[in-house]
Amino acid sequence: MRKHIMLMGIQGSGKGTQAANICREFGYISLETGAILRSVLENPSHKHYQEVADTVPHGKMTPDAVIFDLIKEFIDNHPNNHILIDGAVRNIAQRRFFDEITTDYCVIHLTLSEEEALRRLQ
Repeated sequence: MRKHIMLMGIQGSGKGTQAANICREFGYISLETGAILRSVLENPSHKHYQEVADTVPHGKMTPDAVIFDLIKEFIDNHPNNHILIDGAVRNIAQRRFFDEITTDYCVIHLTLSEEEALRRLQ
């Protein structure tokens, strides 16, 4: 039985590249919080538009409650798909929330030295 995959790693570790590979090769769909937040910003009628508009364009963290609701909404809208979660769990509270909505996942943590990450991001 396939599980959802939670992909973790520092910026520059290759999460986006590996997410695309996994989705293409194994038929997963991607839950990438940055893309979800951008789609909310493109839809002023979305129930979380104002909260996202008050944070994302200003480099602030969107409140966990909003992130939780957006993740749950995404998963509820894709009940028959295996999902690759990219960058959606960034703290313990988010992890606990995720455990409440599904336990059917595994974690892949991509490791990379800070020096290499900085080199890749330049």
